[in-house]
Amino acid sequence: MRAVLFSGDAVVLAVEMDPPEPTPGDVLIRLTKSGVCGTDVHYWRETPQQRGHRLDVVPGHEAVGVVDRVGPGVVAFGPGDRVVVGMLHIGCGRCRDCASGTYSHCPAKQVVGRTLHGSYGQYVCVPDRAVYRLPDAVTDSVAVMTACNLSTAYSAVRKAALSAGGKVAIFGLGGVGLCALMAAAAHGVEITAIDPIASRRDMAASLGATSVSDPNDFHASLAAGHTRGYDATIECSGHSGAQADSIRALVPGGRSVVVGGGGRFAFRAEELLARELTLVGSSVCPADLFYDVLDFAATHHRELEWLIGPTFGITDAEQALRHSADGGIGKPIFDWPH
Repeated sequence: MRAVLFSGDAVVLAVEMDPPEPTPGDVLIRLTKSGVCGTDVHYWRETPQQRGHRLDVVPGHEAVGVVDRVGPGVVAFGPGDRVVVGMLHIGCGRCRDCASGTYSHCPAKQVVGRTLHGSYGQYVCVPDRAVYRLPDAVTDSVAVMTACNLSTAYSAVRKAALSAGGKVAIFGLGGVGLCALMAAAAHGVEITAIDPIASRRDMAASLGATSVSDPNDFHASLAAGHTRGYDATIECSGHSGAQADSIRALVPGGRSVVVGGGGRFAFRAEELLARELTLVGSSVCPADLFYDVLDFAATHHRELEWLIGPTFGITDAEQALRHSADGGIGKPIFDWPH
């Protein structure tokens, strides 16, 4: 199969390799579409030393396609089924964390694109518990959005505990932030969307943001005492300044959900204690919630299509990664030949 590897220092290596073989409980998927995630850009930029054993692992975790073959014991899927890999972290399926649906906390987890060959290859092979059948209303390209951006955002919005008529500020309007905006809008809340890139703010306004702001303007307004009173904030940027503002903007008793990796929180403990704030981390989507994500995508597929960017062949992987790294609008999609 055709695939690419990250050799370190932003070098992409095109390779030919044998497709994975499904073992008992596995599903082998022939990809039709896959996507570029922000974490892919981070791994692409790593040094060879940082990549270590992952130099030989096909990267990527946003995988959509059709079932090619299944391993012994798989009865829920068969050849030709349209599916998406709905888990980045695939747990052992036996421990307490897996039993609760939080596979990402499993001490024996496998990670698609890090320990298992991922979606920068023509075939992906994962346990059947990581695979979800696609609704007819969800195209393959929209399904790529569910694999990470929408599912991550949907889970974060759930943790924000929004109520109709409330106020939420969303920091960072990449794919996750814009999907969080869409999910929050369904709760009937007032939304302020914050990002330094004007085109992203324009997209946020089109998707239902009540107001948009440059982060410097938002910070200045906050410092002057003109901006405060958010019941919840969702921090998707990973920047320290936005993280601090996401705390300062809350009402007493408010809740901040942290999604963006990176940065370093800088605030006094008294800010949490005196105002009785709640700070919540949110990573990947729990397994059982992914069905709700697919239902949301089926209902909002037209809006999700606005978030899809240019299409590339896998031989143009470096160009796709640079589009994402440079803040290009829309998720880059890899189109795999049928």
